[in-house]
Amino acid sequence: MRFFKLMLLLVISTLVSFEANAQIVNGDFTTGTSSWQWSKSGGTLSCGPLLTFTPSTNNETPFLNNIYSGFSSRFGRIANLSGENPFFADSGTSCKELAQEVYVPIGQELQFEMWTNAGKTSSACLGCRYADASIKVYVRDTGSSLMGVYDLELISGPTCDTNTCRDFSKYGIKSLSAFWGKTVKISIATGTSFRRGTAGGGHLYPANIFIDNIKLESKAILDFKPKTGAWYNIDRSGHGFHISKTPDGRYQLIWYTYLSNGTPIWYISDVASMTNGVLTTKIYKTTWNYSTQSNSSVVAGDIRLEMHDTSQLTLLWDLHSINGDGAGYDGGEQLYYLLGQGSYTGLWYEPALSGYGYSIDHRNSDNYTATTVFYYINGEPVWARGEKTGAPSGNNITSLISIKGLGLCPECNGQPIVKTTLPVGEVGLSLDVNKSWVYIQDANGVAVWQRGLPAQPVDTYRLTGP
Repeated sequence: MRFFKLMLLLVISTLVSFEANAQIVNGDFTTGTSSWQWSKSGGTLSCGPLLTFTPSTNNETPFLNNIYSGFSSRFGRIANLSGENPFFADSGTSCKELAQEVYVPIGQELQFEMWTNAGKTSSACLGCRYADASIKVYVRDTGSSLMGVYDLELISGPTCDTNTCRDFSKYGIKSLSAFWGKTVKISIATGTSFRRGTAGGGHLYPANIFIDNIKLESKAILDFKPKTGAWYNIDRSGHGFHISKTPDGRYQLIWYTYLSNGTPIWYISDVASMTNGVLTTKIYKTTWNYSTQSNSSVVAGDIRLEMHDTSQLTLLWDLHSINGDGAGYDGGEQLYYLLGQGSYTGLWYEPALSGYGYSIDHRNSDNYTATTVFYYINGEPVWARGEKTGAPSGNNITSLISIKGLGLCPECNGQPIVKTTLPVGEVGLSLDVNKSWVYIQDANGVAVWQRGLPAQPVDTYRLTGP
């Protein structure tokens, strides 16, 4: 069966059902009772209730020269044991951390609104008013030792790094995907202070930071089309997607991933359309029949891509081999664009032996090319990869490595990653004249896949493009 030709003709119109399952982490400090707690530097949860604050939108400086605790001109108010205000303060007697245990649904990210009077200063000096707002988010899986420490990402609004920032800005963190489907402790903390007075003296005061409307919700889906080429999870480098386009503007994907034992495996998708920033499709596992020199395929699962811009998307997956063909998605990750869009980017195959081929991720600016060969060993789908400066033309020979990726399987998200690489052969590409050859061997030096020779390459044609 000519699998890839069939894929070009196949369109699946039924969309897999999906529910955002949005959950508010009870973090609206204006209404309702919050389950977030103040914590002091020693971890004691005895800081009192959280109160509300609305930043000034006029010329008032809300923290300057407030009378508090006997200091007639103290710069800023600090949160004390009675829960004076819902902001963080870096001081031995003040509350500086918000913490809560919560279940993180698949596909959801932490978002909140923040206001600060913190600004930038290079050193402690007389008249220095502000310091950088050093905010970190700590996430710990309560059922394991998995811990993540995140910087903030601005979602919308002003950057809030000077005293002119008077409105709440929306912030979040890069990705909670390692903790999707888990119960975690989320902590939002600061470690910033400044000195008002002389360089060697004066008082140490906090940068005031207010947090409100803390939520777990899905990132906004925007009507973007993905860049073509290689996509990967920055925190789980070693696996990812190749995305390419058919002549009619639809997309085909190859998922380069691993089994739970670290063995590489690839899945291929239907040809599917991106609608309003969303693509849903079936994915297939193929196997090779050496007697008939052909492949066959079975449905392996469902995937959903949600675009956030041209270079960032959310992947949601349901692999039927793990939990069966369920009603929802079993897991997912945040993927980022890596490389591609050049002249040769796309899927290439040999018409005389349809069922294997190359995904080419080519960058025009420096003619840099990453080549992934998808093929079979003992009938099972595996892959090997190589990268080299130069276009895939003129018999560009690239060395290939196979990766054993423990901790990189879809259901292994959040586990320790151990990658072992093995040189397995070479590929020679003359795609400018539609020719190629490939030679791959096992650890014992025995050939396991060979098509063509340097002196006798095989016909190789583009299936999809950039």
